Order: sequence, then structure tokens, then C-alpha cells
Amino acid sequence: MMHLATLLTLVFCLLSGSLLAQQEIIGVWDTGEGQVEIHQTEEAFIGNPIDSTGVRREEIQILNLTFDRDKWKGKIYSIKKDKKMKVECRIKDEQLHLRVKAGIMKRTLKWTRVPKDSPTNH
Repeated sequence: MMHLATLLTLVFCLLSGSLLAQQEIIGVWDTGEGQVEIHQTEEAFIGNPIDSTGVRREEIQILNLTFDRDKWKGKIYSIKKDKKMKVECRIKDEQLHLRVKAGIMKRTLKWTRVPKDSPTNH
């Protein structure tokens, strides 16, 4: 019986850690050209730009991601190119590393997390 309790505790801890890792991406990120707020819906993690008044522009989806093992995968929308591209994201040292793939071209972008208490975190 003791082994079962230990096993259940271990499974609970592993599942809790996975859920926390998934939600680590939620927040406001500085892209270098503006800010994007990532939030979770029932189906995905969505990234919307924040306008100059601090309002999240929900009609524009910059990111649409799902969590798979240790990274987020999905699509990123390039406003400049007006097209969606494949992206894989990982967090390293409060930076979101986005590996963008467009055909045979690959590029890594780095976004910085905006602290919750920052006046620029709308």
C-alpha cells in the first residue's frame, strides 16, 4: 500500500510539473518592435499584440501554439510579410526563443519577458 501512495504522489508531481511548464509562456513579451501578450484558451496558447494604449488586439493573432513535450509548436504571423509560418518556442532565462521556419529558411527570434510589475506591462 505504501508503494501505491508513493507512485501516485510521483505521478501527481510529474503531471503538475508538466502543467506548470505549459503555462510558463503566459505573459507579456517584448519583441523589440512592440509587445505581445500570450494567454491560454481551451485549445491553444494565443499571442496578440498590445497597442499603444495597452489594449490587447484580439483580432490579430501573432501566435497560435500548442505545448508538445518541452516546447510550444504552431504558427507565427508575420505582419510585415502578411503570412503565417511554422514556429517552435522554448523559454531560456526569461527569454522566449522562437525558431521560425519559412520553406528552407530558418531564423531564431528572441523575445524578453516583461515583468508583471513593469509600467510597460499592460
